[in-house]
Amino acid sequence: PSYMTTAIVSVKTKMFLFFYYNKMTTLKTNVTFTCNDKALSSEEKLMAIQSECQQTLYTEEEYDEAVYGK
Repeated sequence: PSYMTTAIVSVKTKMFLFFYYNKMTTLKTNVTFTCNDKALSSEEKLMAIQSECQQTLYTEEEYDEAVYGK
């Protein structure tokens, strides 16, 4: 596909940051949504999201490193 999708999950805020990269233009669009219901925030559901959507889920530390370079 022309678009690569990466998802970063923040453990503290239970929020997902999705980054859509267009391989042709290298443009990036950010879409954020909260993870409030128990089913969605469960580890099993996170694994299902990662598997079905082929998205990468990061820990809070990895999130900070990816976003802030720490």
